[in-house]
Amino acid sequence: LSDVSDDVDAPINKPDPLDEWFLESVSLGSMNGETSGIRLPEGVAPLDPHVNDPFFLSHADVNDISATIGNDLVGTDHPVLNSAARYFFNTEDGKGKGKQVRPVMVMLLSRAMMQMNSHLGTSAPQLNHTLKSQRRLAEITEMIHTASLFHDDVIDDADNRRGQPAAHRAFGNKMAILAGDYLLARASIYLARLRNVDVVECMSTTIEHLVRGEVLQIKDSRTGVADMEGYLRKNFYKTASLMANSCKSAALLNHATPEVVDAAYRYGKHVGV
Repeated sequence: LSDVSDDVDAPINKPDPLDEWFLESVSLGSMNGETSGIRLPEGVAPLDPHVNDPFFLSHADVNDISATIGNDLVGTDHPVLNSAARYFFNTEDGKGKGKQVRPVMVMLLSRAMMQMNSHLGTSAPQLNHTLKSQRRLAEITEMIHTASLFHDDVIDDADNRRGQPAAHRAFGNKMAILAGDYLLARASIYLARLRNVDVVECMSTTIEHLVRGEVLQIKDSRTGVADMEGYLRKNFYKTASLMANSCKSAALLNHATPEVVDAAYRYGKHVGV
């Protein structure tokens, strides 16, 4: 019994001390006539919309994510709640679905790791199963992010979101809050179905961080003062944590080495911050 208790109480994922905010800067010489201090991998080519554009590369994997969420993952027998929860997923003009940056990051990283696994001789059925789980993770990530938008817009009293009236303008504050809660609940169910306790802890942590970030933002808006470290910490909680832990979860689903898992986390964190 003592072993079980120790295992339950022990943290699975080491908390980020949030003391590494910036990537190292090194001189890369001249790039297009300008000196760049941003550290990039060797051989990185200029952006080409048909070669290395992340949205182009991930289009096949993420193009129908909003439709899948709206049609398959979100559903309730209450008509108003149903409409509110699907508000950003089932729009005819496509504006409501947003840029889907987080699913793009998850699926690009998943495809890269899939390529690594194929070279290691992983069987095709296993590769497909892992990719299917990572695709579901991308959908969960978008559901969590969208739920945060419902709540944020109520707190900020925003008028518009993604080119249309904010959810609380369309359905009222109470229904918008409930729709956000409902999305988080549905995301939690599908998260549990991934059957990976490390991933569950990672993604659950992001929900806690979203709340922390919003509290920090409220505090800053009242005082009118935000020091740089506090600003970065708030950005981590509100934006980078979901990106970092989603990328880390994609690596965990891939059964990647600790080094790859850590690299995936840092990639998401620095993109987010």
